[in-house]
Amino acid sequence: MTEEDSLSIINFDFFDEGNGDMRRDITILKDNGQTIYGRIYSPKGEQIAYPTVIFAHGFGSNYRDIEHYGPQFIQEGVAMVLFDFCGGGPETLSDGDMEHMSVLTEMEDLLAVIRVIREMEWVDKDRIFLMGESQGGYVAALTAARYPELVRGLILWYPAFVIEEIAKEEITTGVPIVYRIFGLTIGEIYNRDATSIHIYREIRKYHGKVLILHGNRDHLVPLSYSQKALKVYRDASLSVIHGAGHGFNGEDSKMAGELSIAFVKENC
Repeated sequence: MTEEDSLSIINFDFFDEGNGDMRRDITILKDNGQTIYGRIYSPKGEQIAYPTVIFAHGFGSNYRDIEHYGPQFIQEGVAMVLFDFCGGGPETLSDGDMEHMSVLTEMEDLLAVIRVIREMEWVDKDRIFLMGESQGGYVAALTAARYPELVRGLILWYPAFVIEEIAKEEITTGVPIVYRIFGLTIGEIYNRDATSIHIYREIRKYHGKVLILHGNRDHLVPLSYSQKALKVYRDASLSVIHGAGHGFNGEDSKMAGELSIAFVKENC
């Protein structure tokens, strides 16, 4: 996607949450005709523009799975944008299907969302943070590396930097590892795009601040992948969530949200 690509908002509904905060449902029309559906949580107050976090969901998921973080963030004066990747999962509200999805198509979607959100009057375009879980973390990291001028800071939850290795193994052995793990069918574009990217070489291009959160019992994306990223980034910190696997639940989830909010506030 280039600056000349056309993006338009075809739906923008407001909902008052009853406590002064606002929830907005948004539909973005991309230049290729696909639509991206999302939801925005933003504080309502005297401040004109707020620091804003764009949260990218993981492989096969959707924004409803992570929406509960929205109220937590706006209570601290931080807006949150959630959306479904095109073809990002079987229950996506956005257009597309998983057989035409890859980390590069998801990067294009994320970039489209960033560019639309930057034009919102309640968003401080100089304080936009990307946040992503698992594959969403990979996509957020790649987007920040290629478009660093758009990203104030980066928050990665158990980022799936293992994707390139899994894709190469699938191509070599012919064994559908992704299908075996998730029970979801992907297309040839997924492995082709994944193997075209050397993620650690890419992410070193981003010089902003980075917070990585990772569980030490993550067997899907071992902690070692984030430990390697910590050495690659110029200015990064790693918080290990002890006892957590691939995903945060309960107190781990609350802690992850609190650490992420603190990171945003510290870097505004």
